This record gives sequence, structure tokens and C-alpha cells, in this order.
Amino acid sequence: MAGKRLPSETRIARDVEHVLAARLPKGWRLRAKRDASIGDARIDLRVEIASPAGEIATLAVEITRVLEPRMAPEAAERITMLSRRVDVGAVPVVAVAYLSPRARAILDDFEVGYLDTTGNVRIEVRSPGLFVLTQGADRDPWPQSSDLQSLRGRGAGRAVRALIDTAPPFGIRELASATGASAPTISRVLELLEREAIVTREPRGPVLAVDWQAAIRRWAEDYDQISS
Repeated sequence: MAGKRLPSETRIARDVEHVLAARLPKGWRLRAKRDASIGDARIDLRVEIASPAGEIATLAVEITRVLEPRMAPEAAERITMLSRRVDVGAVPVVAVAYLSPRARAILDDFEVGYLDTTGNVRIEVRSPGLFVLTQGADRDPWPQSSDLQSLRGRGAGRAVRALIDTAPPFGIRELASATGASAPTISRVLELLEREAIVTREPRGPVLAVDWQAAIRRWAEDYDQISS
């Protein structure tokens, strides 16, 4: 699972079945169909879960290889709309190779289920009653770029502190001048937090909003009090 190459959508679909089936309560059964279509609605994976009493729940699953937190709201709205067209009672679910804690939190806010191939799962079905919540990896086994991936280090810490202590709007040079933090470091930290949907900024322009609570939580994920 944790190889160097990002899993394909076909592999993710297989892993969805295996990961979910392994976490169902005893007596529950699962059946999955790829590229399921009903009318003009098409979903990547339709999963039917049967309770021991024979009641059926339907999951409408959208599969994508990568889902950055800033892409999560759009993905949640899309699969929610598709799930209603496929089946009024279908549960919308997003399946990805890996979902960061921030991406999971956003999908949870939209009441969309999620599953990744490392074992991060949250599926809630009201009828028949079923709730599956398990923890997988909190670090991406397949980082996709050389962009900043961590807020660890003195420079990144100073940049984060500058961001949460300064009221927007502000530009990078303005913030660096006011706080003494390095402009290049602030720029790289901003790019990471923008991918995480924690910072809102104009394209190549000033920062318009900072979710300072989410910024602190994201910083804490990378901070080790003993070694930092």
C-alpha cells in the first residue's frame, strides 16, 4: 500500500472494498459495482451494504487519486448532488489514496463520508444503523511535489506566528517587514496553508483571511516539543 507510486483509481476502488469490508460488523455483507449509472447520473463506485436482517444501504462513492483540502468542498458538493440522483437515500462518500486530517475535517463538516487506502474511514448510515470510524495514516505516504510539506522548524514557526498574530489583509513583504520573518519562508508557508484551505488569498495578491485556529492545529501536527 505505502509504495512510492500513487495508487491508480482502479487500485483505490479495490482497496475501498477491502478496507470497508474488513471494518464491517460481523454478519454485514458488501457488494460493489464500478462505474454505476442510473439515468444520466454516473458514479465511480456503487456499494451496497446489507445488514444481518437483510436491510440494504447504498453508498455513492467518488474516487480520486489526490484530494487537497482546498478541493474538498467542491468534491463534497459534487458527490452529494450525484448521490441524490442515483438514489434518494444513498450516502455520499469520497475515496482517495490518502486524506489529510484537514481534508477529513472538511468532508465531515459537509456530512460526506470518506475512506482512504491507509485506513482513515468515516461512514455513517442512518438506516440500517451503521457507523464506521477508524484511524489510518496522518502523513501522506505519497507526497506529490517538492512544495513545503511540513511546518516544522524555526523559520516556519516564526512565519506561522506572524500569520496568526496579524489581521488581514496583508501582503508577504508587508508581513515580513512588520514581524521580522523571512519573506521566502512566509511565501512557502502560505502556499502550504492555502492548499490546506486555511488561508484565503488573491492570486499572487494579498492574504484576505486566515483561519487561525486551523493554522495552530496544523502547526501542532508537525511540532515535536522534545526535538523542536
